Parts: sequence; C-alpha cells; structure tokens
Amino acid sequence: MKKKQILKYLLKELSEEEEQKFEEWVFENRENMQTFSDYKNAWSVAMAEQDGQKVPAEADYRELIERIGSGKGKSFRHSPRWLKYAAAIILLAGITSVMVMQLTGPDSSENQLTGLSGVEPGTKKAMLLLDSGRYIPLDNESSGTITLDNKKEVARLDKGEIVYNQESGLKNSKVKETIYNTLIIPRGGEYKLTLSDGTRIWMNSETEIRYPVEFSGDVRELSLVKGELYLEVARNEKMAFVVSLNDSVRVKVLGTHFNINAYEDEPVVRTTLLEGSVEVISGRAPSNVLKPGDQLRYNKSSGYNEIARVNVEEVIAWKNGDFFFDNENLESIMKKLSRWYDIPVKFKDERLKQIQFYGIIKRQEKINAILEMLELTKAVEFKVVDSVIEVWPVRKRTH
Repeated sequence: MKKKQILKYLLKELSEEEEQKFEEWVFENRENMQTFSDYKNAWSVAMAEQDGQKVPAEADYRELIERIGSGKGKSFRHSPRWLKYAAAIILLAGITSVMVMQLTGPDSSENQLTGLSGVEPGTKKAMLLLDSGRYIPLDNESSGTITLDNKKEVARLDKGEIVYNQESGLKNSKVKETIYNTLIIPRGGEYKLTLSDGTRIWMNSETEIRYPVEFSGDVRELSLVKGELYLEVARNEKMAFVVSLNDSVRVKVLGTHFNINAYEDEPVVRTTLLEGSVEVISGRAPSNVLKPGDQLRYNKSSGYNEIARVNVEEVIAWKNGDFFFDNENLESIMKKLSRWYDIPVKFKDERLKQIQFYGIIKRQEKINAILEMLELTKAVEFKVVDSVIEVWPVRKRTH
C-alpha cells in the first residue's frame, strides 16, 4: 500500500469502496498495522502541537506524510519528546467524537501525573486455591510441583505458568471423586495455565476460574467465575470442552481457539472465535454456532444476544502484550488500565466516557506515559488525587 493511499485515507479522500479495501489492508497483518500507525502517530502529534489547537493546513499534512515516507522525518520521530513514547505505536482521539468542553479542569498547570511514578504495569501473579482449602501464591519466579493431600503430584510450576500432568489427565471412565482447583488472578496480574488434557489458557487481570485436576466422563468442563480468558482447546472428539459462566452462558467446543470476556463491571459477555467452531448457549436466546471472526455479545440485563464480525487482533491484543483500542470509548479504556495497573479511576464529567480513541500500546508501558499520550489529543486531562486517577475535561485557556 503506497503512502499516497495512506494520505488520501487520512484526508478522507477515498471513496467508500476504496476506504473499505484500505482498512482491510491495514488489518491484514501486524506489519501493515505498524506502517499505518507510524503515519497516523505523526499526524496526531502534528495536530496536537498546533498553537491554540489550530488544525494544520492540508499542505502541511501532505508534507508530513512525504517526510515520513522518505525517511526525512526520522529525526522528528526520535527526538527526546518521541523517546518518551517509544513503546507506543499510536494514540489518536477520533476527530468526530472529541468534545470541546469549556469547563474547569485541574487547577494547577504543573504535571498532574507525578503521583503515578510508583505505579507499575501488571506482572505474572496469581493465587492457587487447592481442593483442600490451601492457598498457594504464585508469581513469575514460582517453580516446583503441586501435590495433593495424598502426596500425588499433579502439576508443575514453570515461570508464570501452571502445567498439569497429562499422563493421566483424561479418564473416560467414572472416578470416585473429582478434585477441583481454583486459579485467581488479581488486579495487576496475568497468568497462564495448561490443563491436564493439554488445553492452554491465558488469564487476564481480575480473572477467576475453577477446573478439575483431571477430567472424567464425556465432558471437559471448567467454570469462569469472572474476567477474561483466551483458550486453545486440545481437540478430543470423544470429550466436548465446555466453559460455563454462572449458568448464564455455556460455550461448547471440541477443539478450537476462542476468547471470552466476562467481567463483573461489564454489561455484556463477549465470546469471540478465532479458529474452529463453538456453540454458545446464553440466556433466553437459542443456541448459536459461531464462525471464525464472529463475536457473540450476551446482554446480562435483557438475556438476549447478538453476533457481530470483529477484528480478532484487537480482541486478543491483551494476550499478545498490547492494548488495542479501535474507536473505543474512554470509559472502556480506563477500565482496562485500572485493572492492569491496579489503580482506581474517577470521571469528573460523565460525558468524557464517550470520547473514542484509536491506539496500539504495549502493556508494559508506564501508565503515566499512556495518559500523557491521551492528553496530547487535547481531548482530556488527568490528575492524581489520593492514589486515584481523576479524568477531567480540557481546561479552558486564555491567550
């Protein structure tokens, strides 16, 4: 895709058909997304740095794109101001959705984010609850084995992951007793898990699941209490795999890759299929079979659902170490940041929640750098008060 097409897209000069093809190209792979993000990032900062929030002339945009494409803009992109944001790809407020509010923002003109200097990104940490009631704290350095009260070794710990023994992990015959473990991921944490059947699970912050140490019978079932999981289910046509959520949602598969998001503070449960096929049974609606790229959204209040086509790269970005915001509203973004960095957020104006942003950022970036990039859009400001992030409208300035 030539830089001329990127320029036309940013200037909204493409036809509807050309725009659709361009967006398909962007999301075709991560390299294309990176290329587009480089251009859009420079574009956003050029806009943000205009005196009095003046929008640059079209000629200025064209010159900017030419400089980036030719490599002449390299010194600009790697100046000290840019080094602060080196881990970020782009962050841009949607032009049509930004509200210009003339309300009072934070009082001081000083840096309002100094209180976040000690706030670190999430790490690999969890709490394992055994069937006996014993808790085992886990982190990135945890190693060794997990044994039951009868001294039987059932799993090993391997630097941020629990791997259950697979030698006797599947039993087609009935067993006298099923032993369960519960894995709890706190705010500011993540962890990986390999079940006894070989199924691999990535767990996001503030997530809890309950699962059997060994599977038996004709169904492999685990319970998602809350949170978000990405699963790569080991195929076994004789034993279906089921994820249940408080008896309201059941996802049934044989072998597939999918993501399920079911946070307690979210009104919708989202099940997204990447590979294979899944059947989702939820609420009052009839069961639905999803195709790769489908996302089923179950509304907790109404009991009904809908299916939409989505960009799966955005859905599983967290599993790959990124935040991916595709015209995502600020309320949703701040919830994700709050969980990952384990810090509360308070909006000082409800209207701010609806501002939309596009961006791809590494999850290991410092939170103050992310908030500073959001502020560059001139759409919002942040202040830290008593270890709480306050979200303010942009304060009115007099010249």
